[in-house]
Amino acid sequence: MTHVSAPSGGGQRVLIASWDFNDDTGSSSASSPSSATVPTGWAKADSENFTLFGSTTDYDLQSLYQNTKGWVFGYSNSATGATGAIGGHAGGPDSLDTVITSGVSDETSDARYLFSETSTPMNPGSGQEARASIIRTEELDFSAYASVEITFWFHCYGASFGSGGGFGLAATTSATSASSADEAGSGLGFTSYTAGGATMEFTDLSDTAKSLVRIGSEGQVQTGGHGSSDLPANRWIKATADLSAAAGESSVYIHLAGISNPVINSYTQDFGVDSIAIIGTT
Repeated sequence: MTHVSAPSGGGQRVLIASWDFNDDTGSSSASSPSSATVPTGWAKADSENFTLFGSTTDYDLQSLYQNTKGWVFGYSNSATGATGAIGGHAGGPDSLDTVITSGVSDETSDARYLFSETSTPMNPGSGQEARASIIRTEELDFSAYASVEITFWFHCYGASFGSGGGFGLAATTSATSASSADEAGSGLGFTSYTAGGATMEFTDLSDTAKSLVRIGSEGQVQTGGHGSSDLPANRWIKATADLSAAAGESSVYIHLAGISNPVINSYTQDFGVDSIAIIGTT
């Protein structure tokens, strides 16, 4: 669900939008997502119809796989063992008054989340070019803000993360392009599978601070997930990104990209996203 507030004066913090996904439509679990919908107002690239960077587009998932591969929307475990979360993030997004700190998982059908499913055909053969799927938000208006920040919770468990694969976030003025050619501010568009897009900061489960343009590029972040009980090793982690380079723009789309590892031919690269908040300061 999206919440939008109007600015009330200079120096005010404003919740531009937030999504916890729990009260959205759709009836499928993450392990059986064929009839699940994307969040209201969002759009998913599934037929090489979104530009990733340059002339490179999203991977074609149009026919048999469009509902079950790439970005899907569900709850509970993802479809594949040894990768993915055990359920959605239980805490919900940040608000103007509350900063969420708990990464506990919720396995019930009330805890929906987005995840990038990298089983065939999303996992490339060893040494082949990476493959990417994209999902983007509805149109957002940053024109009244001097600074903008996004916070979200992620789950990155699977032995095949690394070597350039992972999750990227871009902010552009195009509904169908995450490329730097359409970036909403300097550095916010993708320039390759491994470069460009917002820098995302988080503290991993060993209390090490990270600053990456592709979460998962260094390998898995959580060390457990699918099929496990809720333990510290598989808790969701909150990341933040400064989108202030896009402040002042009246038409902005946030693009989320799941990018497969181009070196390892494996399905264990499922990446989860939940509890997103975008907060601006006037």
